[in-house]
Amino acid sequence: MKDIREKIITKLVMRLGASPSTKGFTYIKAGIRACLEDPKAITAITKVIYPEIAKVYDTTPAAVEHAIRHAIAQGWAKRDLELSDDIFAGQLQSKKDIPTNSVF
Repeated sequence: MKDIREKIITKLVMRLGASPSTKGFTYIKAGIRACLEDPKAITAITKVIYPEIAKVYDTTPAAVEHAIRHAIAQGWAKRDLELSDDIFAGQLQSKKDIPTNSVF
């Protein structure tokens, strides 16, 4: 079950444009896993999720936040438009907007 979940998360993040070659890709996946394990964590991204990811990957919460923001911004133009419209409908002002880390 865990392997299937991991494959689904990986495919989803790739379809949303993030490149597997970036640290942010790995951190995004870790953040999604954290939210799946504890749905309340989504309300504590900077206080819980970033520090937990930073601890696992031996970095700082600020570096995690930056890497995620960078991965989203770089990949946004390559995303699956239909999927992103389905996921982010109502979350963004326009189709040109890039989601924030917490929205993503």
